Amino acid sequence: FDKSVFTALKAARSSEELYALRVKKTKEEVVYRAVILYYNVSILERNIDILQSNLDQTNKLLEISAVQLDQGFIKQVDHDRLKVSKMNLEVQLSDLNLTRKNTIKQLQLIMGMDQETILILEYDEDKEVQLVDVPPMTHENLTDLNLLNVQKRLYELEKINFQSGYFPKLSFFANYAYNGISNDALFSGSDVTTNW
Repeated sequence: FDKSVFTALKAARSSEELYALRVKKTKEEVVYRAVILYYNVSILERNIDILQSNLDQTNKLLEISAVQLDQGFIKQVDHDRLKVSKMNLEVQLSDLNLTRKNTIKQLQLIMGMDQETILILEYDEDKEVQLVDVPPMTHENLTDLNLLNVQKRLYELEKINFQSGYFPKLSFFANYAYNGISNDALFSGSDVTTNW
């Protein structure tokens, strides 16, 4: 009898549960990350629209200030400030477009889409959001907590297995043999009967 064998069987069952929980947790994290990326793209597109509107307004102001500069109503410094503001807006707009492109690539990667596929995201603000029935948050359906509990159980089984190494082991070995003696060869062709 070896207690560590039974402990190992219990640990094997707990390990299967641990791996199933890890798969579930990974799936939850992928969904969560995809949702976050989707909303990040939405926010980036809104910011791009705002910056583009600001850039359009700055271009109009720049045209007006050029006329005012020619007529002597403003100084060159004021006109140069508008130019600098325009360049800053163009750089910010370029950065946001690049960030949006990278975020869409990350979203495609998480969703398992081909990177060459064009992803078109729709944002319908007037559309009514349909809520999904979510079970109440209890300790039974929290994956992280269940994962920690299974890990704790595995550590306890490891401790028991380690301690069982100090217990005496009961082993039983058996051997059965039968011996026979004969004056003649066993496979000689004679009719002599062999007594066992």
